[in-house]
Amino acid sequence: VVTGLLLAEVNLCTLCELGSGGVSLTSMAQRTLGDLGTNVSVATYLLLHYTLLVAYISKFGSSICEHDDLSNGSHMAGGLVAEIADLPLPLSLIFFTVGVGGVVYVTTPRQLNRINSGLVIGVLVSFFSLLLCAGANVDLQTLQVAHWEAVPKTIPIVSLAFVYHNVVPVIVTRLEEASLAATPDPLDFLRQSEPRVGAIIEVFSLLAITTSFIGFVLGLTDFVSDYLKLPAMNRAPAPYVMTLLPPLVFAIFVPGIFFDALEFAGVFGVLVLFGILPGAMAWSERYSIGSGDDQIRPIMPLLPGGKVVLGIVIGLAGIIIGEDIWDRLVSAIS
Repeated sequence: VVTGLLLAEVNLCTLCELGSGGVSLTSMAQRTLGDLGTNVSVATYLLLHYTLLVAYISKFGSSICEHDDLSNGSHMAGGLVAEIADLPLPLSLIFFTVGVGGVVYVTTPRQLNRINSGLVIGVLVSFFSLLLCAGANVDLQTLQVAHWEAVPKTIPIVSLAFVYHNVVPVIVTRLEEASLAATPDPLDFLRQSEPRVGAIIEVFSLLAITTSFIGFVLGLTDFVSDYLKLPAMNRAPAPYVMTLLPPLVFAIFVPGIFFDALEFAGVFGVLVLFGILPGAMAWSERYSIGSGDDQIRPIMPLLPGGKVVLGIVIGLAGIIIGEDIWDRLVSAIS
């Protein structure tokens, strides 16, 4: 909410100055932070989208076939879909990427909206079905147990969830991994005790991944099209190839990278793009661009608190990023 207000403030000021019908994040960064801000916003935008596409492709493959997780050397078993499809991992990744990406390419916006609406309905139906089937296994006493020491490790995923809501279920798993390593996975317990629950979990996961994948493919192909200066109605395949090929290749050669990719996107994508940058742009807007005596700001600040609040926003995001970098360095050394 805080950084959203800051983005809205800078967006409105930029819109009033440029007088254009639409203002992008890069144009806001260019106006307030110059070339450096523009380069950072573009690089972070590409990093966020490519990383998440790698995560979704990897997760789909791990859901429908057995594979070796190169991140930790373990062997991961596929779910019920794997027993039916029995596809090798690279083929399943290609099938998903080309299949869903091809649908995005060949359909009109109205057709794609209908398809995505159907997928969202499927997500809701499977989610509420999961609640009904698994409700009997809920132990209310466990809700009284809190592990606050695990919260910092979940902040990157939480921040990512605010950018795209389909990532929210991952938070539960990340909390488990951070502090309850010796505790059995509740989802595995449900799968073993209730086979139908396992099927519902897989359906929910695959539908949620597909809807997320479609959204990020659309966003990145539009960005690439703008970068290549292609006409708005152009259906050239180049943006789609540039969007889908790199994450597909990465997911094939680094299986089981789903959670690592999400955490990386949350730290170095979301916290920079929607944490540090909004605070820095608002700071420049208030105290550099519009600070002269002859300057009249078109709107009042949407977020009160002045430099203190802006400093806290930038500082908190910077601390989380710095802590993650430190943890990665310590882990690499040890």
